Amino acid sequence: ASDIVKLASQYRAYKEKQAPRSWQQECSILDNFVLPYFVGTSGLKDPNTWHPEHQRFKAWLLDEAVTEQGDRIAVSTANKADLQACILVHCADPCINSCFH
Repeated sequence: ASDIVKLASQYRAYKEKQAPRSWQQECSILDNFVLPYFVGTSGLKDPNTWHPEHQRFKAWLLDEAVTEQGDRIAVSTANKADLQACILVHCADPCINSCFH
């Protein structure tokens, strides 16, 4: 698995421990928008190389991302997905890798 998938797994475990009542909603956004874009659409393997993709990801969230029902996602969902992507990739930085521990 790519580094970003491994990092997402760590993030999921951390969120489950830190927010036992709300982790599933946050991880749903991760699973439905962040990972499909960065792993599928952009083919990102190393989270440390995400910067060139960030603006395209934000545009994709607003212009192309859809719900399971095929509707465009809400701006608030796009903002949450962008925030999760930022947290995820910044925690790949060795200087702050202790994020999920």
